[in-house]
Amino acid sequence: MSLQAISQEQSKSTDMQTRRKMTTLKTFIVNVETGEEIIRELNADELAQNKIDVAEQEAKTAAAEQAATDKAALLTKLGISQDDLKTLLS
Repeated sequence: MSLQAISQEQSKSTDMQTRRKMTTLKTFIVNVETGEEIIRELNADELAQNKIDVAEQEAKTAAAEQAATDKAALLTKLGISQDDLKTLLS
C-alpha cells in the first residue's frame, strides 16, 4: 500500500470518528441550588426514549404535511382559494 493510500485511509478513519463524535447525543443537567453543570452522553434508557420521541415527532410532522396536502387538493378540486374558504367560513 502506498503512502498516499495509507494517508487516505487514515483520513477516512478520522472523518468517521469525527462524525461519530458529532452524532453522540448528550444531556445537559444543571443543579439550580449549587450551580453544578453536568454534560454527559445519554444512557441506554434515554437513547431508547429519544428514539421514541423522534419517531413520534416525525409521525406528527408527516401527518401535518399530509393534512396540508389533502386540504390544498380539496380546495383545488372545489375550485376555491384559501381566502375564499375563509370568507365562506366567516
